Amino acid sequence: MRSDRAGSHRSGRRRPLPGPTDRRGVLALVGGASVAGLAGCLRTAADPATPAFLDGITNVAHQGGDLLRPGNTLPAFEHALEVGADVLEMDLWLSADEEIVVIHDATVDRTTDGSGRVDEHTLAELTELDAAYGWSPDGGETYPYRGEGIEIPTLEEVLDAFPGTPLLLEPKHESVPPETLLEFLDAHGRLEDVIVGAFEDGVVGDVREIAPDVPTGLGPREGRRFLTTARANEPRYEPPGEFLFPPYDVVGESIVEKAHRVGLEVIPWTVNDREEMGRLVEAGVDGLITDDPAALTDVVDANA
Repeated sequence: MRSDRAGSHRSGRRRPLPGPTDRRGVLALVGGASVAGLAGCLRTAADPATPAFLDGITNVAHQGGDLLRPGNTLPAFEHALEVGADVLEMDLWLSADEEIVVIHDATVDRTTDGSGRVDEHTLAELTELDAAYGWSPDGGETYPYRGEGIEIPTLEEVLDAFPGTPLLLEPKHESVPPETLLEFLDAHGRLEDVIVGAFEDGVVGDVREIAPDVPTGLGPREGRRFLTTARANEPRYEPPGEFLFPPYDVVGESIVEKAHRVGLEVIPWTVNDREEMGRLVEAGVDGLITDDPAALTDVVDANA
């Protein structure tokens, strides 16, 4: 069973993601501005607080739970919430006509019945593809969702389908400029319930410059800097983001304790093995990113 942490930075059962005082519409008004200009418009917002979704283990469905349903699709996201997910994680690309679409790879080859780069297809062309074509629960023996009309969703469709659901958004390889993403989220009133993570430090850095109250994960270089910070220097270390998203197999109790001392929440990826889930729960992580949110629900319940 997970032991309580003294001086835990979490309290209460459910708290909303932090948001600004009221900046809805601000980004839309400065859509053509530079990053520095946008940042100046938002600097009057409240300072970001460390977000906390739940008092316990946050269940983050990676691509909506790719082991259970075709990843990054509306059926996957819906099913993930049904089996206990708290947060939906998804990957973002721009289409050729600059619509934000939800798909993991740079190409459509692996997951659909099409071929070619995502950013070389228009939205109309992408929505004609079968987003479940390549998904199999049994290593290719069966493809139960082929031909069921499952499309590559747009981010707008996701926002409309799941109002108020916390989202972990990953713009892939700088495909979606941060200002474009933030303007879009602001126009849909969703800056208050998202986290942005990326494998590029520049992406999360730009998000913080433009909208400093939108929580972010540490980028790769930022994460390495945190991990190499000596304990004696921790009181002077200020994490640039609110979350640490490390590979699960490097995480143990010492890393979790180090992160908590400086105010970071630790949510490792991508954990699908129940034994590993249990080990990480015992280590005191704040959440787990998993392709199997149903299994994580079971593990968390067993450790409650």
